[in-house]
Amino acid sequence: MMTRLFRSAFSGRKVLRTICVLAVVAAGIVLSRYTFLSPCVVYVRPDSLAGPSSVGIDRREVARHLSLATDALQDSVARKVRRLAVRCGIPEDRLAEEWAPESTTGRLRIDASPGWVQRTVRRLRRFGGRTSDLTVDLAPVERDTTLRFTVRRGDGQMLFFGTSAPHGLRSADGPLAKVLCAASDSVVVLLESYESHPADDYMEKINRLRLYEAARRQQVSLSGFARRESAVGHRRSAAAMGILCESVGRVTGDTSALREAARCYAVSSMASRAATATRLAEECAQIDPGAFIARFFNDSICLPDSCRQLILVYNDRPERVSCVFRRYEKQQNRWREAAAPVRANVGRNGIAPYREKREGDGRTPSGAYPMGFAFGYVHDIVMAWPFITVTKNHYWISDPEDDAYNRMTTERPSTDDFEYLRRDDDAYKYAAVVEYNMHPVEKYMGSAIFFHIESGFDRGSAGCITVTEPETVEVLRWLAPDKAPFMLIGTLPDCFAAE
Repeated sequence: MMTRLFRSAFSGRKVLRTICVLAVVAAGIVLSRYTFLSPCVVYVRPDSLAGPSSVGIDRREVARHLSLATDALQDSVARKVRRLAVRCGIPEDRLAEEWAPESTTGRLRIDASPGWVQRTVRRLRRFGGRTSDLTVDLAPVERDTTLRFTVRRGDGQMLFFGTSAPHGLRSADGPLAKVLCAASDSVVVLLESYESHPADDYMEKINRLRLYEAARRQQVSLSGFARRESAVGHRRSAAAMGILCESVGRVTGDTSALREAARCYAVSSMASRAATATRLAEECAQIDPGAFIARFFNDSICLPDSCRQLILVYNDRPERVSCVFRRYEKQQNRWREAAAPVRANVGRNGIAPYREKREGDGRTPSGAYPMGFAFGYVHDIVMAWPFITVTKNHYWISDPEDDAYNRMTTERPSTDDFEYLRRDDDAYKYAAVVEYNMHPVEKYMGSAIFFHIESGFDRGSAGCITVTEPETVEVLRWLAPDKAPFMLIGTLPDCFAAE
């Protein structure tokens, strides 16, 4: 009897031990999944939700709605990547594999567990090399119905600070979700700003150009960005940048964009696309830019032989405000593209046909014109081009009946029709004169055609050519007095490269 009882007890202990081992293994698998496999974890600090303004807010509800917001944002980016990839000829099943909704939403996990659990998981993740996690502290603002939230990296560095109403958090805080997604995937906010224009092919291409321009400003090197992102397991980010670069390279024929696409693909989950992008870059390199430039010439519009720097600004319809802006240099009697294409704005009423520009019509004159002196508020950039620091006593006359029409003067104008070159905004912080209607000056043919800083995307000027501030500075640094730079402005229906 005693022997049977002993055996029964031993057998029960064995079963219990087996159950315990299985439980530990299962817990280990679950812990590994949430500890080591999640690319980024956002810890919502539970002890920070206390006080009168946080009444009715549960940290788990905050975490749930933040998860919904970040999932929606990442799903939106996945759809935009698919849209960008249409012109790249990437098979839909390949995109579906890389940008499936379940794979994009799992990029970032919101953790609102108790403090001791968060501390334990954080230590384990650091041990496993996961150091890109974030902490969101939510605290009530005294005598107010708002919450203050702070987003910090794992090393304690603050990324974002802001306030939000409690009901705003309950309905998923969009700005905070965007900050969290951007911190976990640098491409998210960049692609989220992309607006598709499927009904207008030209503006669709302009928007892709705008997106690429923003990417170049955001990262010193896209290839370095791709390698950096890949190193922390974000290969899809590199793939997205590859798709963006290839898309822009195809529509503009920009070899630098296609080579960046190849480099991004090489370190991404779509490495097989690198050879395609490289081949396209080689094909585009064989195209002669001179033949494209020559399409804007006619019996009246041409360039002197001395011109060895050229800025080309063009659209597909005269009334368009958004244009393509390209720079070329002549080397060994052949034109070569000197920089990546960017977008520009012209007059609010588009580009006027040659010799049809008139004073006050809000159009930019078409034709080829020498670049005149540069001017601005402070001469703080290194450049070889002549530069004048303007004050409130520098004016540009726009009165056709004035003797100083279409000229700069430092004498107080006798007419009311003039422009201050030192403005209250940053439009003329850095600028240059385009020498339209200056050799000679003709009455009522238009005045004050400048190259300067834009006031916004697709926002027309009174007739000037505008780009972003970084591009303005870059162009002014590029201008060389010994290369007689010109600006060529025109309209060409099929102005984008063939795809």
